[in-house]
This record gives sequence, structure tokens and C-alpha cells, in this order.
Amino acid sequence: MITKIKANKSFRGTTKYVLEKEKAQIIGGNMYGITTDKLVEQFTLSAHLNPQLQDPCYHLMLSVPKTDRDLNDEELANLSQRHFANVIVLSRLKGDEAQVKQPDKRIADTKLNQLVDEFIETELPAYDFFIARHSDKKHDHTHIVASRVNNLDGKSIRSWNNYAHSEHSARLLEREFHLTPVQSSWESKRKAMTRNQLERVESLGLPGEEIMRRAIEKVAVNKPTMPEFIERLWSEHQVKAIVSYYSHGGVRGIKFGID
Repeated sequence: MITKIKANKSFRGTTKYVLEKEKAQIIGGNMYGITTDKLVEQFTLSAHLNPQLQDPCYHLMLSVPKTDRDLNDEELANLSQRHFANVIVLSRLKGDEAQVKQPDKRIADTKLNQLVDEFIETELPAYDFFIARHSDKKHDHTHIVASRVNNLDGKSIRSWNNYAHSEHSARLLEREFHLTPVQSSWESKRKAMTRNQLERVESLGLPGEEIMRRAIEKVAVNKPTMPEFIERLWSEHQVKAIVSYYSHGGVRGIKFGID
């Protein structure tokens, strides 16, 4: 499955986009409204419980490949609801269990499924959400529009690393619902080169992106300090690393360059 996820400010814009598409149909959720106005009204009440939250609207999308079997409304609603629950539970994990990109560290599937089952039973009703099915393309897909605010305690769903959580959830659901498996982004970036790519490497050499990736992995293997990491990238591989900062001084990220 292909998955997308985004937190934004506008319940109205998101709900209108999802609900007023041709052939859009609400198939799940826990909200009393079925029109844009009624749904936005309920979402707004929820958002008022946490007025400091800048992006209270959560928008998740799941797309089932057209080569897969057709899912009825009930199956697609159950799949989408579990996806939403997976993302919330994954956002709460800490330490090694939260490392979804590392199979040897992340939470075991059986434990995650148990936590999600408990969450759906006890906590999911505290979050306003609806699930809509779109049939406007050759393959069905669903949109989950939700409030990030818990109606009982006013706390919000963490959106940090949510794309990785969304992809990991999709892999679990593919196995659970017997759908065609798809590689996550961190796996597909490491896939073997095609024949055309190998021929290009033979004539032109490795592309800069691949040279940098290999250099970064090689230098990082011994877990150097950040100054050591930057210095060795340059002295051993001629890869330049530039740290960028937020205005308040915190580290924003690192840019890498070669040649």
C-alpha cells in the first residue's frame, strides 16, 4: 500500500477536499456529522481543548494497489482505523522500540498488535475521526481525517517521525490483510541497481549520491562524535558536511555535498 500523512491547520479545507470529491463515501469513524459543516463543527470543539496546537488536523491516506483484491467497505474501514491506531501507538514509543527503521531494535509485531488492540478498545473513542472511501481512480483509497487532540485530556498526538510510523504501519497491514507487500522508503533506497544503472556506473562511475551514502555509512559505523564524523568525511572521502541551525540555536539538520 501507498501511504501519506500530514498534520495541518485546516479542518475545513481538508474535510471539504475529502468529502466533496465525486464518489466520496464515509465508511467509518466515530463522528455524528456527515456534512462538511457538521464535521468541522465537531473538529473545532475538539481543537479548542488544546488551543496552543498549531496543526490540529491529521490527514492520513491509504491506497491499495490496483493489482490487489477488492476490499469491501467494512474491510477498508477496519484497515484504515487500525492504520490510524498504529500511527498513534507508534508515536508514543520510546527508546529502541521506537526505531521502526531498524528490524533488530524496533518493537515486535506481536507486542505492537497487542498494544494497538488495547488502544482501540480503550482510547481510540477519545479522538474524533472519520474515514472516507474514494473510488475516483483505478484503485480505491481511503482518507482518514482526524483531530490530533484527545477529547478526555486535551493532549495531542505527536507528529514527529510520523511518515516512518505510517510506512511501518502499512507494512504490518499488508501482512495482516494479505495484500501485496511494498518496500518502505528506507528499504527502497538501498535496493540493488538495475542493469542500466550498472552499465552507467561502468562508464561514468558511481553517482555522487551513492558515493556520499557509502562514505557516511563507513564513517558512522564506529559511532564517532559529530566533529569527528564531519572531519573524517572530508579527510577520508572528500565529502563536505554542513550543519544548519534554527534561530534559537538548536541543530536543524546536516547537508552533505561532494565535488
